[in-house]
Amino acid sequence: MVTKNNNDYKIIPIKCLADNYCYIIELKGTKDVILFDASQSTPIKDKLQAGAYNLAHLVLTHHHHDHLGAIDDLLAQHPKLTGYGHWELSKHIEVSKFSQFKQYNNNRDQVAHIGDLSFSLLYLPGHASSSIGFLLDNHLFIGDVVFKAGCGGIFGGISSYKEMWQSINSINSLPADTLLYPGHDLSLDNLKFAQAIEPNNEFIKSEIARPSCVTPTNIALERKINPFFKTAKPEFQAKVRAFLKANNHHAELLEITNSPPEKLSFITFLIIRKLKSRWKC
Repeated sequence: MVTKNNNDYKIIPIKCLADNYCYIIELKGTKDVILFDASQSTPIKDKLQAGAYNLAHLVLTHHHHDHLGAIDDLLAQHPKLTGYGHWELSKHIEVSKFSQFKQYNNNRDQVAHIGDLSFSLLYLPGHASSSIGFLLDNHLFIGDVVFKAGCGGIFGGISSYKEMWQSINSINSLPADTLLYPGHDLSLDNLKFAQAIEPNNEFIKSEIARPSCVTPTNIALERKINPFFKTAKPEFQAKVRAFLKANNHHAELLEITNSPPEKLSFITFLIIRKLKSRWKC
């Protein structure tokens, strides 16, 4: 885990549950902090106590339960807490318990003013219809949309896969030095799947050899190691076809071979995302 410092704020990761990550942003000149997601009470409370922080703002990246489980405990200790997130969160939590809950919609040009900081919002559906990315300078808090060398699970039909493909393309269009703060560390499993497709990729080999997996990752690195960032590249599509042939995925190989060029990036994404869901390292 890496703590990131800025002249105006400091970003502190918190490991929760089996592989979740939440994040605190410490605002300079005050003990008020912003928390991204509320996965587990004890590690969050321990970090707040260790820093003598006051939890003033809770940002929820999406509505899945493993990102919401500590809300009631945190509200009990911080009754003046302000919440932030997509409007669909009101279907899953009691937003009236917050002193305020600021809700956002699907528009891609919104700004969230949280404390003294301003975040550009990216609506990023696919994993969840309530997923929003919060961009602060070059720091993007993305929940479960993108992980190191991977992306979040997809639980809907073909339209959800297309939304996820579009969301990843939106993230990939950001500058290379953008830092990504995911909601889970599934790095080793993701890297081994990526290596199965690209066995000679030296960047993947280097990341697997690291003594520990860390957050954040960054877009420059993901363009080298993340298969879901590469689906528009003809050389990667050829590697996917070779992988499918070598592993006897005949139906998938036929689908990708027969895809028209304008659909090939999405079909490649669709096939490898479905295979990743069934794949065991």
